Amino acid sequence: MIRLNTFLKLNQNLKFTILLIFLISFSSCEKEEDNYQQTNSENGRFHIETLVNNEFQTNNKVVHKLNSLTKQDNSSHNNFSGKVYYDEYNFTIHTDLVKYVEDEASGIHSYNFVISRENSTDDYVENLFLSLNENGEYDAYIIKYGFTNEEFYQLDENTIQEFTSLITPIDIDMSILNNNGQLRTEQMVCIEIWDWVPCDEGELTGCYGEEFVLISLQCLGGGGTGGNNTGDGENNTGDGSNNTGEGEENNSENGPSGTGTGNGTSGTTIPTHPYITTPVPLTLKQKLEGMFELSTPAHLLWAGKDNNMEDADKLLSFVLNICSEDSTPETCQQGKDIGQAVLDILVADNTLNFEDAFEQFFIENPDVLVVEGPDIAIDDMEEYLDCFDTTLLAPNAKITIYVDEPVENSTSVFSLNDGVGHTFITIEQGGNVASFGFYPLYSLPSLFTPVTGVMGNNSNTVYDVSLSIDNISPSDLQLIINHAVNYANLNYDLHWNNCTDMGISVANLVGLPISDCNADPLVFFGSTPGRLGQYIRNLTSLPNGVTKNDEGGVSPNNNCD
Repeated sequence: MIRLNTFLKLNQNLKFTILLIFLISFSSCEKEEDNYQQTNSENGRFHIETLVNNEFQTNNKVVHKLNSLTKQDNSSHNNFSGKVYYDEYNFTIHTDLVKYVEDEASGIHSYNFVISRENSTDDYVENLFLSLNENGEYDAYIIKYGFTNEEFYQLDENTIQEFTSLITPIDIDMSILNNNGQLRTEQMVCIEIWDWVPCDEGELTGCYGEEFVLISLQCLGGGGTGGNNTGDGENNTGDGSNNTGEGEENNSENGPSGTGTGNGTSGTTIPTHPYITTPVPLTLKQKLEGMFELSTPAHLLWAGKDNNMEDADKLLSFVLNICSEDSTPETCQQGKDIGQAVLDILVADNTLNFEDAFEQFFIENPDVLVVEGPDIAIDDMEEYLDCFDTTLLAPNAKITIYVDEPVENSTSVFSLNDGVGHTFITIEQGGNVASFGFYPLYSLPSLFTPVTGVMGNNSNTVYDVSLSIDNISPSDLQLIINHAVNYANLNYDLHWNNCTDMGISVANLVGLPISDCNADPLVFFGSTPGRLGQYIRNLTSLPNGVTKNDEGGVSPNNNCD
């Protein structure tokens, strides 16, 4: 690892000719870019070290910087126990695995820390990096890469070129900037060059095959400069504008001359040298400890094995889908409690996968129901609908698709009060009315395999939003009846053939195209009442004879004689 004094000596002896030229002209930026482009295939310029168990604390200045960010006591180096919270930006800095990356040709280097945010649904790789500046101190930045933690492990030398990153300065030495500049915590967009180096593979290093290095040049964003214009007339204060602030003039004929002063408030900041970083994704342990309690050595052992990553991702996806922006704290906490219980089952029996553990949880906890069976099952669907007339001269009918959302006016998948919600149908013709929906025969015993399906009576059922289609011809009504009768004999599959799928299929059958409203996490892939309800609410152009009701209510009483 290059030490601080080595970097400063290189800075003095070599005078950073290329970097100084970079500050002078745009053309020099192009030269510097070419300089790094030429190294792209050499794989010998950059060096990456994995620092574990707080090895980074041998660098006093890095420790001092982290302590200042997190408002800790600088008198001791033993302030970090794997992670530390940074309340100003609301994230946790993980210190148990740090990546040090160095450009050995210039001595430019940085320390790269994983950061995580509690309950975040954003899975992009996000790091805090500390970059050595020309004054021998470290500046702090957040870098958000354009790929997710999951995508990171699929990247190669070609696919990584498709992504761009954003850098946000959060604590930098202002003396290295123009004296009139003002730092603004805005994201900076840079010219990016990716390089890669081979690495020592293994779970300890978090590397498998090769590691990537990002060179960020000519970054734009940040502070501006003040204006200083002389005007004729009374003294007047100029207002800074984007890039360079300009003092205003007051051209009064008789007033004394005055000097305008402007304060720039935004513009461009060009760093004194390129940023050299390496992306550090969340480890499995870091992912899990942001959501669950890893309370025993067995939990930590399970979380330390990368071959559990797939099960962990499914578990996290389940909880995050419940803890959506629209969910209540109580609903989110119940989702976390279920997730913790499933994790405990996985840890106790390492022969189980996520699906097995999830089903075992619901077998052991029958009071926690995800999808309930019908209150009143319909034994004979053909008999249930035999009151409707489909002969040639019969009156037209009306079809209404009702949605009981888990959380009203939300795409949430689950809530404490309504579970996963429900979608059902009402047919009206003349004075005859019949309401029905598709269910598992009993409260769902399996989330991952099809179970026996059945139609249920949904007379006088609460709903949040509905879509009605008038003027259903007798022939189309017959199609709907046949469809419902056949559907009652199908298996119920939460992912591919649930109550919402049935409602959407009826709409499509009568010429109202509604696409699948999939929740699309790893656990619940099928169409959901929450997604269908919001789809209906957001419809703005309806065909003739189609109306919506987004005020909710209760479905009509059955009157099918």
